[in-house]
Amino acid sequence: MILDTLKAKLSAYAIPVIISLLGVAGLSFWWLWYDRQQLLEENAHLSQAMAQAKVTNEQNLSQIAQLQADIRWRDQQALIRSERERNLNEQLAQTEAELKELVRDAPCSGPEYVWPDAVYERMRSGTVADPNRVRERAGPSGLPGTADTSGATSAD
Repeated sequence: MILDTLKAKLSAYAIPVIISLLGVAGLSFWWLWYDRQQLLEENAHLSQAMAQAKVTNEQNLSQIAQLQADIRWRDQQALIRSERERNLNEQLAQTEAELKELVRDAPCSGPEYVWPDAVYERMRSGTVADPNRVRERAGPSGLPGTADTSGATSAD
């Protein structure tokens, strides 16, 4: 009998406590599930942003590699131009020395000064007035050196 009364009194308190615990557990589960969904959405957005950042990074690296190759090519061309300029300066100095040597013993008196033929030949070499110069055929514009090098002939 004591046991039956104890059960009756405890059941009056136990059922609301159990229902409250189940309600708290259900609300906790719902809250955690909602939080999980938000975290999954945020993760998806961050994954997409990281993928886009990766693509952008690869494009930037490709552009940097292109620009570095362009800089190397320009440096190489600058070295070639510098070498060419140095060679031309050496040729100029050599030509000046040759011309000075040619006119050293020439009579230099009066306005009718006549330079030696060797000086004229040296000044004429490599120009259009040089009779020994190998000339390119005239191109479509009629100017020498503008000929089409592809082998195609033009019909006049």
